[in-house]
Order: sequence, then C-alpha cells, then structure tokens
Amino acid sequence: MSQLLTDDLSRLQSQSHIPATTWRQWCNLLKLDPIDAVDVWEEICHPIMVATRKVPEVPYILQMRAARLELDIFDFKEEVPKVLHVITFLDALKDERLIKDKTKSALLKFYRKMALQSPPEQPHGLFLQKFLVDLCAAILVAKVLPASNITLAGVLKPIVEGHGSIDQIIGLGLKVLKGKPYADRICACLAEWKNAVNNLLPVSADDDDEEGEEEDRIDDGDYGEGGDDEDAEDAEDDTEGGDEGGDSLEVYLVKFKNALHAIYERETELESELAGEEDETRVEQAEALLDERLKAIGLFRPLQATIPSIEEAQAIVKPAEAKRSPLVCTM
Repeated sequence: MSQLLTDDLSRLQSQSHIPATTWRQWCNLLKLDPIDAVDVWEEICHPIMVATRKVPEVPYILQMRAARLELDIFDFKEEVPKVLHVITFLDALKDERLIKDKTKSALLKFYRKMALQSPPEQPHGLFLQKFLVDLCAAILVAKVLPASNITLAGVLKPIVEGHGSIDQIIGLGLKVLKGKPYADRICACLAEWKNAVNNLLPVSADDDDEEGEEEDRIDDGDYGEGGDDEDAEDAEDDTEGGDEGGDSLEVYLVKFKNALHAIYERETELESELAGEEDETRVEQAEALLDERLKAIGLFRPLQATIPSIEEAQAIVKPAEAKRSPLVCTM
C-alpha cells in the first residue's frame, strides 16, 4: 500500500473515528479498492457528517458503491441520497409492514439486483428512477396483500432471488383490491407503473423542485422535523388530483402518495371504529400516527434529495454554531 493511500486512510480514521484497519477490512470484504472508499468518504459520508453531526452508515454506502463501481463518484453521489431518502421515509411511516424483517438489507439486495440487470449503456439517472418506480409499486403491494405476515422485505424477496418479477408482484396486488375503498387510487398508481417505466427521462439538477431545498438536501434521520404545515398537507392536496401536467415519473409519484394516503386514512378509520367512543386515548393515538404518516408522505420527494459539498455542509452548520457560541467582548 502506497504511503499516500496510508495517509488517506489515517485521515479517514481521524475524521470518522473509524479505525483504518476497519476501513481496510471493509474494502477486502467488498473487493473495493481503498481509493474508492476514500472517494466515498470525501464526497458523500464526510459532508453528511459535517451537516448532520452524525456519522452516516458507512458500510451500507460502501456496499452500494461496490454494486455501482462503473459509475463516476459524482454520478454515484447523485444516487445515494435518493436511496437514503427512501429509507428515512419508510422509518418515518412507523409501519411494521414496511420496516420489519430487515427492510434496509432487502432494499440493498434489491438495489444490487437492479444494478446487475441494468444495461451498461443506461444513463445512471434512469437506473435510479426505475429503482424508485419499482420500489414504490412494491410498497403499495406490501400494504394491500391480505396476509398479516406480509412485509415489504417479503414482497421484494422473490424479485431479489430471481423467482418473480415486479410485473407479477403488481398483478398479485391488483387481484386483491376488489371492494377496498382505496382500490381506485391503488389501481391508478399501479396502472401508471408501466407508463412511468417506459417514459423515464434524465432529470437534471435544474429541474429539481426548489421548494424545501434545504430539508431535501440530506437525510439525517430526523425526517419531517422542522417541516412546515404546507409540506405536511401536500399529500392531502394531491388526493383531489394534483397537478398532473409534469412528466410520467412525477405523475406516478403523485399517484403513489395519493394511494398511500388513502390506505392510511382507511386504517385509521378502522382503528377508531374498533376503539369505539370509550377508548378516546386509542383514537387520539391513531389520529396522531396518521398525522405523522401524512406529513412523511408530504415530505417524500426522492428526486430532490441531494448531498451537499463539504463547503455547503459547513455553511449549513454555521448558523447553528453561531447561536451556540458565547458572546466574546473585546476592549
């Protein structure tokens, strides 16, 4: 190992408080060149740590990188926050069906599977959009299948293992919707799936929605904290139809949010009916959980999630640091 690389790993150890030997072990296990690990830290993990004051899940991001080594580090940097945004979104929903059975591991396997199937000439932006479109469909299917032990990880398993396809999974979901009060919204979203997949377009940074840019820049695990009321009501506003004049992916995501909104509203109604008038606490808890879920749905904007540069990350924390610093008086 060159002296320069040894120095780089020592710097990683100093900044991350993760031993250099651990970094080397990770690289060996993943068959990852240490130079790639240095790039991942410098361009992705370190800026996140500076902006959020938390060390991100470095092994998880390195595993993602190992699956996408053909990408330039800056192209990979565009993919990472969108996947992390989805993970944070699922956590914020507080739904056992969506987070039970090691969902994060299942998402990583799903990401790897899609990376293996991605044509070499496919633009990286289209790969990530296809990942999001298929994953949103799987989330809805996990919510509507009747068996109580169904989870998102379970829905993804046959796809990851090569025993099924997303088309088949969607077909299962559509079969069980008859009589459900939210069937029309689920069908509208799943029917849009094929259109979205077949009409994906590269998304440039200039096309990103500037509204809420700061909160979308990174995910620090506090999904929804500090969001405004307008964001919290986004999903409810979209329920009445929303603005469907955008591209097919945006239309699809609006329909996904509408469908999930309808599912959770119905679940809350059923929970309140079971609780009855005598158990006001249970009703209040159900309604509070619904509010949290609708806020998370309103804040779900994966296409706008980005990671700042180290300079931008430092600028993010400066105002907070200034508030905490004691005043210094000079004579």
